[in-house]
Amino acid sequence: MVYVDDIITGNDITRIDQLKEHLFSHFHTKDLGYLKYFLGIEVTQSKEGVIIHKENMLLIVWRRLVWKITSPVIILWTQIRS
Repeated sequence: MVYVDDIITGNDITRIDQLKEHLFSHFHTKDLGYLKYFLGIEVTQSKEGVIIHKENMLLIVWRRLVWKITSPVIILWTQIRS
């Protein structure tokens, strides 16, 4: 079993359709439509182009940073109170 999350192909519709037909004929696959998230980053597509939203990724990084900074303090405080 092989799991492939995203295949980023380009903008040539004919080639994309050929690739999908090839994959559908050789593997059990489903087309989930346009890319919405890639590596935790939100992606929006329109006629004008692709927009990459970095807010979600920044929020994840911020939460991890805050956890690393505050985590030892919380642990130390609970050990003192015990």
